[in-house]
Amino acid sequence: MKIINLVQGSNPWIQYRKSKVMASQVATILGKNQHQTPYNLWQEVLGLIPPQEETSPMAHGKLIEPYARNQFCEETGIDMLAVVGESDEHEWLGASFDGYNVEKNCVLEIKSNGIKNHTIALQGKVPESHMLQMQTQMFVSQAGFGFYESIDREKAIYTLRSLDLDDPNVI
Repeated sequence: MKIINLVQGSNPWIQYRKSKVMASQVATILGKNQHQTPYNLWQEVLGLIPPQEETSPMAHGKLIEPYARNQFCEETGIDMLAVVGESDEHEWLGASFDGYNVEKNCVLEIKSNGIKNHTIALQGKVPESHMLQMQTQMFVSQAGFGFYESIDREKAIYTLRSLDLDDPNVI
């Protein structure tokens, strides 16, 4: 994976995302995102409609992400960095990682979930749209495994699930 020197959320990062298929867009492209259609994503990428406005859950997720990443690092002993990466094999494919560790070859995805998706996480599963994002992140980085951290934004309770590509339950 090629690391791209961009700060997530910055204007250069926003421009970079317009030139790639990003891991966070894959569920939408496949019609598995309940919040956006493939057509709306296409319009947004081409600048035909304004970008999706930041929702309260999105703002909450951005706010707590650094704290959640630090908590993960403290509890697991695995240092994770927020990075942007591009596939070595497919330069049109990229990912913005909530956490990535080169030495351990793993990724971390942090989600500020509502009760529905957090309940799925508490059952030891990853919601399908999030799974598609993580699988793409793992493909881009060639990571052997990943961690999914779900935070119930109402109760500030979190759960952690590891994801191994060799797991038969992976989509």
